[in-house]
Amino acid sequence: MFIAIDGDATGKKLEKMILDNELDELTEFSIRLQHKIQTVSEYITANHGRIIIAGGDNILAEIPSASYNSVLNGVISLVDGSFSFSIGISETAQGAYLGLKYAKATGIRIVRAEGFSNAELCFNQVNCNSAMDMSEPDKTKGTEAWIIPCNPNLYDVFGAFRTLKTVDWRQMVKAIEPGDTVYIYTGKPVQAITHKCRVVEVDIPHALADTADHGFEPVNPRDPHALQPVEWYMRLELIKEYEPNVLTFAKLVEHGLTGRIMGQRRTGPHIQAAIDEVDG
Repeated sequence: MFIAIDGDATGKKLEKMILDNELDELTEFSIRLQHKIQTVSEYITANHGRIIIAGGDNILAEIPSASYNSVLNGVISLVDGSFSFSIGISETAQGAYLGLKYAKATGIRIVRAEGFSNAELCFNQVNCNSAMDMSEPDKTKGTEAWIIPCNPNLYDVFGAFRTLKTVDWRQMVKAIEPGDTVYIYTGKPVQAITHKCRVVEVDIPHALADTADHGFEPVNPRDPHALQPVEWYMRLELIKEYEPNVLTFAKLVEHGLTGRIMGQRRTGPHIQAAIDEVDG
């Protein structure tokens, strides 16, 4: 399997910093970007993958088919954060490249291209849950449900929603729309879906988003770049808070979930079945 990764609007960000003479910011941005590319490349290599190219904000690599799911999930986890990346995957390098182009053209973050070798190319959105559900979203429902992870060591999600009317959250998936439902999965030590929210607004530029930590971000987070600004934010309004012992990771596994929850993605049938059982 081949994977093609490319940063979103990286060139425009660099150009703006140059034109605004923000040279210190430009240097810091470049260092963090190169560190991210190097980290992902080293992860792929350590998992028996082969780096074909890695430079700038681009990676083209071959990953073992036998460990495709786990390696892809690991890559998704590593690229999440202060940068936005699009990803194309396929059985061929050409297909991965075309999948990447399709992802960037449509705003779908991860796309798998199939059928390149027999000239019957088709594109499938990868919902990037750990079960790698390749199903298309149900267009008849009008709104969609998403799950997004939160590291409680970096952000006090409980304090934020108990204090603020709305929270501006990093938007890493362009397909999220107003009216959609977002479930927040809080990681270790909680490891459970803890919040159900309504999407009030999307595509909020960083300059207009409320990015103040309001005291909910630790003074010394383990990753100093984990909460760096991103280009777009979405505004979330709390619907309900779940007790941490209700929608636990173990319960999600009982409903068919495998692996970890990483990245922003649609809930998929396994996670949604567990939620529906609780919500009734």
